[in-house]
Amino acid sequence: MLEVSQALLDGFFPEGIRTASRLPGGSRWPTWKVQTHTATFAAKVYDTLPPARHQATLLRALWEDGFPVPAAHVRLIHDGAALVTAWMPGDLLVDTLWRDPTSAERLGLRLGELHAWLHAWHVPDAICQVLRLPDDAPVQGKALLHLDLHLLNVLVHGGQLGTVLDWEGARLGDARLDVARTLSILSVDPAILALSPEHRQAVRRLRRAYLEAYSRATEVTSDGLAPFLAWAGRYLIKDLSGKVEDGTLDPARRWTRAWLRRAAGQRPS
Repeated sequence: MLEVSQALLDGFFPEGIRTASRLPGGSRWPTWKVQTHTATFAAKVYDTLPPARHQATLLRALWEDGFPVPAAHVRLIHDGAALVTAWMPGDLLVDTLWRDPTSAERLGLRLGELHAWLHAWHVPDAICQVLRLPDDAPVQGKALLHLDLHLLNVLVHGGQLGTVLDWEGARLGDARLDVARTLSILSVDPAILALSPEHRQAVRRLRRAYLEAYSRATEVTSDGLAPFLAWAGRYLIKDLSGKVEDGTLDPARRWTRAWLRRAAGQRPS
């Protein structure tokens, strides 16, 4: 993981930093909440320019077309680049859900609608040129995939879903890969399985509502998703290997094997 010194962070904010705190997360590129004397920002620090520039291009295009993301710009110093956005208002979806579990269906429906909006977006050529397909995808496609849409990457503001965060893993591909990825996280991510029974039940209600709304908007249903869910299970295991205790991934392995068996009778189309 990239080490960020105070001097490096200061270089991106010559206007002067009042406070800076590193946000939690396992990315190799850390994100900081930075308060200057005039405003509050989120700054993701990179050791090279291209990934910061690619993220800024993507976020700017989404923002201009009305998708709930912050507009972004890149700040450069000789030691690296920072993707800087305004600090967006709201609480994480997970915090809102725990505070009011009865909101699960309403928030899940909105999450499904938002994901369908994203997958229907016409991806500009400039973005197509810098995004690659996910590894080992069973089919190709041209939809924009977030590939990490879950409870920790969406803000809720004024009771409604707000900003979608963390576009670092965005790729192009078949939209069903992205749906399967979200379903896998909400089903067998170790952090979800470690929740209390009450919280897991709230996640299940949100997950059902999410798929209901997405299916209504796109006609994609759980029928035929088996190959994509099997891929998502492998993706999750690969993504978390080395980051969590290996035994906590056993449910994900069983889940993946079950979908692989179902996928044996289905060919992605």
